[in-house]
Amino acid sequence: SLDGDAPAEPGGLEHRLGALAVEMTAEGLRVDLVSLAKPAEVPESVVNSLHDAAREALRNTLKHAKTAKAVMCLEEHDGIVTVSVRDHGTGFDVGAHRAGFGIENSIHARLAEIGGTARIDSAPGQGTRVVLTASLEPSELRFPVG
Repeated sequence: SLDGDAPAEPGGLEHRLGALAVEMTAEGLRVDLVSLAKPAEVPESVVNSLHDAAREALRNTLKHAKTAKAVMCLEEHDGIVTVSVRDHGTGFDVGAHRAGFGIENSIHARLAEIGGTARIDSAPGQGTRVVLTASLEPSELRFPVG
């Protein structure tokens, strides 16, 4: 592949998420990484977007959720890779934050760049779950190559 989006080294995404868990733990949020079904080759752009969006979600937990731990899950089924971040912190009213909730916008924007989706489920007292999904199909199928 000469399109500048060669697959990262094997385990690239899992490795990056593991490093992210260590980074957040050092900042005071203990993050457990659970790999349910490890994706094979993940394009670098997808690795970067999922890593950055997961980092936003975890920073949000650290800042607002009033909890000291979170769980990050990695799985892949039928060419769709999913990274979810779950905490049992204070939660928030997703509806009330819809307009201009910066963290959510930046998470959605990162996934939009790779044709993925982000879903944020939360309610006061219920904790928060952020689910990030991206297709491992070659991006040439969706976007013209520049």
